[in-house]
Amino acid sequence: MATLSNQAIKGIKKIGDIYLPGDSEFPPYSEVAGTFKLNDMVQYAPDDDIKSLSTVLTIFSFLPMFVLRWIVKLMTNANERANDGLIPSMLRMLDL
Repeated sequence: MATLSNQAIKGIKKIGDIYLPGDSEFPPYSEVAGTFKLNDMVQYAPDDDIKSLSTVLTIFSFLPMFVLRWIVKLMTNANERANDGLIPSMLRMLDL
C-alpha cells in the first residue's frame, strides 16, 4: 500500500495555499487542510498512481511559491485552450 510522504503533504499544502490563500476572514488552506487523513484516503488508489502523485508533490514542496504560482497559471491556461501536444496535455493532467 502506497502512502504520501511528509514532503508530498507539504507540497499539497503549498499548492492549496495558492488556490485558497486565506484572508482576514478565512485561514489559509495549510492551516485547515486536514492532511492527517490523506493516507487513509489514498489507500484505495492504485499504488503506481500514488507513487507518481507523491513524486510530483515532493518536487512541488521544494519549489519556491512564485514558481508554483506560475505552474498553476500554466495549468489553468492549458485547460482554457484546446491545444494538443505533450506539454499542454501534461499541464491538464496536473491541473486535474
